Amino acid sequence: MKTFMIGTTGDGTGRRLEGEKNTYLEMTTGGLRQGSGIIRLTAEEEILDLCCGFKVESIDHVIRSDKNQMYEIKEWIVVCRKS
Repeated sequence: MKTFMIGTTGDGTGRRLEGEKNTYLEMTTGGLRQGSGIIRLTAEEEILDLCCGFKVESIDHVIRSDKNQMYEIKEWIVVCRKS
């Protein structure tokens, strides 16, 4: 599984989806703003809930830049196995 991390540039900006603390209908800054659709950012403590029914083998992350190093995009990479 690959999912965006909280702390990605744009986190805390834009219009949030009601009832979802880390989900945005749009972001006003960052590399994920235009044409991205609904954007969900994930905190590390939420990963086990997202992987419900699976055994988490490993949790790693990737941090990359976008738009000539203007924005930072952070992603969780989670390897799971069927329980």
